[in-house]
Amino acid sequence: MLVWVYAFANPDVGADSEVAGVLLFAALCILHLGTGIVAREWIIPVLPPVAVGLAFPAGLPDYTTGEPWPIWFGLLVFEVIGLPLMIVGISGAKLVARRLRS
Repeated sequence: MLVWVYAFANPDVGADSEVAGVLLFAALCILHLGTGIVAREWIIPVLPPVAVGLAFPAGLPDYTTGEPWPIWFGLLVFEVIGLPLMIVGISGAKLVARRLRS
C-alpha cells in the first residue's frame, strides 16, 4: 500500500503516459485480489483503511499547476475498487478450499 501512496505522491509516475497509469492501476487491482486470495481471512479488509490513515503524513503531491488532491483522498477513492476485489479474492479462496475438502 505504501507503494501506491508514494507512487501517487510522485508526479512523475504515470505523468504524460496513459500506459504507465493503466499498468499502475492493473498492478494495484492484482495486488488487492491476490491479497484476498492468499490471506483468506475476513480481517484483511481492515488493512486498506489503515493504509489511508498511513497516507495522511504524505501530504499533498508536489504539482506546479492546479490544486492536487491530498494523497489520502486518492487512496480512499481507489479503495472503492480495491476493497471489493479483496473481498472477491477472500470469497473465492474460501469457496475453492471448501470444494477441495468435500
